[in-house]
Amino acid sequence: MEALTFPCSLFKTQKKMDDYGASDMRCGDLTETQLKREFQLVDVSTQVDPYTLTTLSPFSQPQSMFHGSHRPGKKITPQACARILFAEFRHLAQAFALFGPYRQIIDEMITHMEDNSGFPFESLYLNSALKHVLLLAAAALLIYLLWLFLRPVEIVAVHKRGRSSTAVLVKNFPFTDKGKISWWLENRAMLKEKYNAPYLDEDGTFWATIFLFGDGYQKDIIDERLCFDEIKSELLCINKNAVMTVYSNRDKQVFFSLGKGKYILRNNGKLDKSESFKVTNP
Repeated sequence: MEALTFPCSLFKTQKKMDDYGASDMRCGDLTETQLKREFQLVDVSTQVDPYTLTTLSPFSQPQSMFHGSHRPGKKITPQACARILFAEFRHLAQAFALFGPYRQIIDEMITHMEDNSGFPFESLYLNSALKHVLLLAAAALLIYLLWLFLRPVEIVAVHKRGRSSTAVLVKNFPFTDKGKISWWLENRAMLKEKYNAPYLDEDGTFWATIFLFGDGYQKDIIDERLCFDEIKSELLCINKNAVMTVYSNRDKQVFFSLGKGKYILRNNGKLDKSESFKVTNP
């Protein structure tokens, strides 16, 4: 097995927090051979060799040119070895927590691990840090959602299909039924003025479908794509990702079909939800 590469995940609990039933962090569950051969944990300290329980000097380090020329260090007890390793652990960890209000937490966590009391680690500073992280995450999520809902709809193109069928290609379309219908009602005059859309049939009816532009114009290689013959390029199709269909009847009523949601705009301006009506593209 190759040496460890960092960052390295050694273990993940089943739950993200407070998984007291997890079987991780067991003491002595790996042998010396496993630690050395599988994880390449040979030179783990500059002060002590935990495998032989002997102290180390600068001249006994493997990278020293005098390595092997001095007698082994003195023997120590397992408890003394553990104290030296944890002290070295605390010292090395300081490089990752030099500043800030939570710099002492890592030292407290290492000391709690050394004490081996069996109780969960608790820290008011850690609780405070978690609250700050959660608040920042919630604020970031709220800002992102506001950006999604408030970003303007972009009309990429309007294409005529048949006598009275219109395809409107958009980006950033609203998510809710209310938002989609409101966009149509607020922009129908602009669509008529700028794009002469929706295109009307001889009897005054129209049919318009709003498609998400998605990945943009693509080649005509699969049947699921909608193509526009007026485009003089091999990239003349889009994926059929329709988000709303709007059409009218001879009585000037306007119908909105949004998947499961179906609505009728009456001549008096009242918008009613309909259980069902047939949608057939002319």
